[in-house]
Formats: sequence, structure tokens, C-alpha cells
Amino acid sequence: GLYNVGGGTKGIVSGLEASGRQHDIVFIAHELTDPTRRGLVRGTIDAIINQDPGHEVRSAVRVLMAKADSVPLIESQERIRIDIFVRDNLP
Repeated sequence: GLYNVGGGTKGIVSGLEASGRQHDIVFIAHELTDPTRRGLVRGTIDAIINQDPGHEVRSAVRVLMAKADSVPLIESQERIRIDIFVRDNLP
């Protein structure tokens, strides 16, 4: 199987489809984008691990501000949610 944590998912999808092995190899990638959604719908990608980058940025700013101001963090607010999408549960 393949697990891609970074960029290049579009190229991996193209390579798997060009080789005809897209249904033989389990492929897990990150971030739900238009290209990864298409790969998931076609069955080339088996699962997408997705995070909310906006939440990550807002959380980082809040943590830095809290540290600078010496105020306590609201732990539950800073927990970054992870979604796992397969073809059957796409939003």
C-alpha cells in the first residue's frame, strides 16, 4: 500500500491509473481537495485523512497569544479534529 503525507498526491493518482493498478494498491492520502476527492470517487484513493488548516492556524495564534499574555489555554478549544473520508462518507 501507499501512504502519502505530503504533496504529490495528484501524481501518484496519475501513476496508479496509468499503470492500471489503482484498484490493486491501497492508497491513503491527506487533505480533501478537488483532486483527492476525484481520486476517492474513482476508487484510486481509498481514504483521506483531513484536518482543518484554518483551525490549525487559529489555534496556533491563540496558543502563542496565551503564552505571551501568561493566560491559561482552553484545552478543548485547541484540540484539532481529524476527519477520515472514504467514498461512502464524502461531504
